[in-house]
Amino acid sequence: MRIWKILLAMVLALAFCAQVLAQDKLMVMDQNGNNLEPAKAQELEMALRAAQGLPSGVQIIHPFDGAVMPQEMASPVIKWEDDTLGVDEWAIEIEASKLRVLVLCKDTSFEPGKDIWQDIASAASGQHVNVTVYA
Repeated sequence: MRIWKILLAMVLALAFCAQVLAQDKLMVMDQNGNNLEPAKAQELEMALRAAQGLPSGVQIIHPFDGAVMPQEMASPVIKWEDDTLGVDEWAIEIEASKLRVLVLCKDTSFEPGKDIWQDIASAASGQHVNVTVYA
């Protein structure tokens, strides 16, 4: 039984590494912009994969869906509401072209730091930026 757990952990770690290598850039941090430890980052990535497609009580209230923001604009504050009971931590996924930013957040708002926002705006290069908040 223990061997299966070890093998499963190794397979999940390899899958995570393969996905990271396939992307141009992955940033994983807490709400203050501090990088997460590799084990916590991997745990967050696996939790996001599991949550994709599941119903959620999260509703993003800012920015509005389809909002257009100039590249040189200051970073927007992402705000959301969540009617899910017992949730005190959220994962934010920001995707812009080949850049993916994952943020673990304990508040119902997040403002990317100036450097992070510049990376997102540069990666988007006039294209859509997708923001998803997971409970």
